[in-house]
Amino acid sequence: MFGNYKSLTFVSQKYIIMKIINAKYVSIWDGGVEIKSTCTFDVVNNVVSQIESVEVDGLEILEDEYVLLSDGTEIRDFINEDDLDNDIDPAGGYGLYSHI
Repeated sequence: MFGNYKSLTFVSQKYIIMKIINAKYVSIWDGGVEIKSTCTFDVVNNVVSQIESVEVDGLEILEDEYVLLSDGTEIRDFINEDDLDNDIDPAGGYGLYSHI
């Protein structure tokens, strides 16, 4: 369903596996205005990234958001990569993956 692995990252001699697919980021604004934009989604770690910027002039309240997969699955429990600290920490980890 998700195709081949797009990347394999090595951090401090530990394997970090990411399975990246193309998806849609859906945001719901101001009583039902739905905006879809392209993104990538790591199905292993539930991280959405590379969300396409979309003009939302006049819209004020973000009411809901989810990742929409090509098979119609809606992922509501995800991490936005923009919210992560991507600095390498003293333990040798990297942002989201520092717990490994």
